[in-house]
Amino acid sequence: MIFDIIVVYFALWSNFAIVYKITSKIKLAFTFALTYVLTAAIGNAILDNVAVVRIAYMTQYASNIVILLAPVVVLSFYNIIFLHDNRTWLRAAIYSSFAVMLSIPTTLGIVLTVLCMVVVAYFKRQLSINNMNQLLRSVLLTLGLSAAFVFPFIEQRLANNWANLPNNPDLFGANFSTVLMRIFNLSNVLSLLIIGLTALLIFYKKFNYVYKILGLSYIVALLFLYSNLFPWYLFNRELSGALQMTYRWHFMPAILGSLFVAFAVTDLMKIKQKMLPIVSVMLIYLSFNGMMLNTVAKIAMLMVLIMQRTILLHLTRIILKPIHCLA
Repeated sequence: MIFDIIVVYFALWSNFAIVYKITSKIKLAFTFALTYVLTAAIGNAILDNVAVVRIAYMTQYASNIVILLAPVVVLSFYNIIFLHDNRTWLRAAIYSSFAVMLSIPTTLGIVLTVLCMVVVAYFKRQLSINNMNQLLRSVLLTLGLSAAFVFPFIEQRLANNWANLPNNPDLFGANFSTVLMRIFNLSNVLSLLIIGLTALLIFYKKFNYVYKILGLSYIVALLFLYSNLFPWYLFNRELSGALQMTYRWHFMPAILGSLFVAFAVTDLMKIKQKMLPIVSVMLIYLSFNGMMLNTVAKIAMLMVLIMQRTILLHLTRIILKPIHCLA
């Protein structure tokens, strides 16, 4: 319990620090960090996606910790590649080493994200020798910090054949309508925030090109991870030992959605100054409300199991009593 609280606060501070390092905007950094930490964690599905709720009540504890810290790595590399700011290379290496040692599946998603950024920067001719040197320094330091784990892991991986990717229809065979139901589900706080803020941005005529790109990217990321629009079955053999479940890459839509919320709240504060406290209180309330609902649900489930066992024992005694009498 205490460790969970430390992880959440550490993730909150880390995400705030990297955004503030890049933008020098306190309110933007605070809104992003709070939104991301309270909506980014994963469990058995995209639902119940609140970090305070899911961090302990799930089967992917290590992956969740890496997901909470993923923006630090992604935005640090973004700062180096696109903004040509080399101040974040050390931060990128340190947090990357944490990610490697905690969760290989989630780290794989982060690596692919960074590689995609490198490819985009190459075609946009934004890569330079200095950028590549900083990236190489980060990679070498990451390997150095995590060498005690990485090299034995690679040796074990090459010596064993891991199981194939499980055929889970909820993740790899979901149709378009199922994904839309997940997006508009009341449990998905981030999607509801984006929908509400989009309406306000359109009403106040502030819905610009940046919001269109972030909003569309958020939807595309969800469809990429949770629908059959992307042919995941083609990559079963290649990703069987590294990914297993696509929700381990949920940091992708979470970062995009949290950026949308942060920019929207910052812009709307120019019109409605109370927008930030309203959104903050709403996020905290929904998070702790979800935590209490999960706690009550677990207690209720435990009580049901105890009642079922008691009834079965009572019925067993009733059935066996005549047999003992005959004996």
